[in-house]
Amino acid sequence: PFFHFKVDLISALTIPKGLFASSVQQLRKKDLTSLGTDALSALFGGERSPHCAEIVYTVVCSGHRTDPQQPLHYQCLVMFRRIYTRCEDLRTLIHKSFYALQHRGEEVARPLSLVQRAVRFLGWTWVSPTVFICVDGCQ
Repeated sequence: PFFHFKVDLISALTIPKGLFASSVQQLRKKDLTSLGTDALSALFGGERSPHCAEIVYTVVCSGHRTDPQQPLHYQCLVMFRRIYTRCEDLRTLIHKSFYALQHRGEEVARPLSLVQRAVRFLGWTWVSPTVFICVDGCQ
């Protein structure tokens, strides 16, 4: 029971704070690794966890709640959708940035390049600012 309490605390406080703004600014791999190590240490106590992280995140507890690597792409896509649906004044800018990203590369539209990276990670195709095609062909 105490272990699940620790998982709840890490997923509610540590991971969200550590990943704040990751949907608009890419985090360094070093920082993500450090956050993951800290999360494992918090779960099991001590400075270094003797457990394999992959096994802990798949068998022992929910990885999407305690592993900082897993929610990165999800948060990026959720934030993009939230901004697109709630901020009508930004839609034109998003469309222009999308087409610039498609034709000139990631250095032009930095926040959208993170969305594009998340889409590629999932194996999807991004055909227009509002249309993603999944691996199995659904939109």
